[in-house]
This record gives sequence, C-alpha cells and structure tokens, in this order.
Amino acid sequence: METKAEPRNEKGQTLAEFLAAYDENKYRRPSVTVDMVVFTLNERGELCVMLIRRRNHPFIGRWALPGGFVEMDEEFSAAAAREYDVLAAAIGEILDLSLRSFERQDVALAELVEPLEQVVDDLKNELRTRHILRMKKGECSIEAGFVWSDLLTDLERASDHCSNIALCVLDMKKHTLSAHETQHEREDVPEFSDQYRRYSEKYALP
Repeated sequence: METKAEPRNEKGQTLAEFLAAYDENKYRRPSVTVDMVVFTLNERGELCVMLIRRRNHPFIGRWALPGGFVEMDEEFSAAAAREYDVLAAAIGEILDLSLRSFERQDVALAELVEPLEQVVDDLKNELRTRHILRMKKGECSIEAGFVWSDLLTDLERASDHCSNIALCVLDMKKHTLSAHETQHEREDVPEFSDQYRRYSEKYALP
C-alpha cells in the first residue's frame, strides 16, 4: 500500500521540523492574533463563509477562518487612510455638536446631531465593504483589516453616544423621557432629510 507523504510547508519542513525550528522569542511582544468571519451570498442566494487553506504548520492544508498575527507596525493602505480622514472629520463634528448642545441646552444644535449620526452609520458600512473589496484584490491585508474593523465599530459607537446626548437635550425641552420616540419624530420631518443630504455631500468618500 502506498504511503502518503508527510505534508511540508513552503520551506520544505515537516511538522516536526517546523516545531523544532520555531522560536517564539523572535516575535515582538505582545503577540496578538485575530480571526475574521466574512459572510456573503452566492449567486443562488445561499449564505456562505470565506475560508482559507492553511499554507503552514500546524494543520497545513486544512480549511480555516482567515486570521494571523497583527504586526506592531501594521499600516493601512493609502485608500483606507483617505477614507478614515473623512470618517474622523464627521466624528469630530458630531462630538462638537453634541457637547455644545448639552452645555448650552441648545435644541437647534441637538437637531443637527441625528442626521449626522445616520451619515456616520453609512460611512462605517461603506468603509467596511471597501476594505473587503481591497482585501480580495490583495491591496490590503487581513491583519490590518482586524484593526480597521474594530476602529470603525468604536467610532460608530461614539457617534451613537453623541446621538443619545442630543436626544436627551431634545427630550428635556419637551419634558419627556422617550429618546426613541423623539428620534422617530425627528426622522419624519423634512428638515431631517435636508440636513442628512447636506452631511452626506459634505462627508462624501473619495
């Protein structure tokens, strides 16, 4: 019976040789590894998940979720850096609006926050999609993508808090404590759509 050859990595090492040569001290600390789950729909509308085939030991040749070490000097692509500047500018404005509206109990300023928060949500979703497309083209690394995803989530969460502050200012002026009701009321007025459009144009991605 034919004996199956032991798998070797790109350096020609077997698992035993790989482990014998492995030196954890050559990696800078702290060592952080992360994995990502990317879902999509195929042409038949079926839910699929992206997998990669491992090229190195251990478990060489096995299917796995994309992931790896995050390097300390990991950098974003030039396109991602430009996109981040747009999102950061929007976050800077919404932080300023919510703070000033709270300090002054200014309804006019508070009413500007929610349309901008919706634009931040749109930016987060578009930036995440653009990263996945760059990753498929090999223009951005999976490792940088983990940091990118966390960054987008944290900035969008900060925007949500700004929205909560502004809605509380509006509630206090109406002597109510129903932020969700106030939010729905604001989204139904023409001024909301107009301001949302202006912010969308102001913070359009390159």
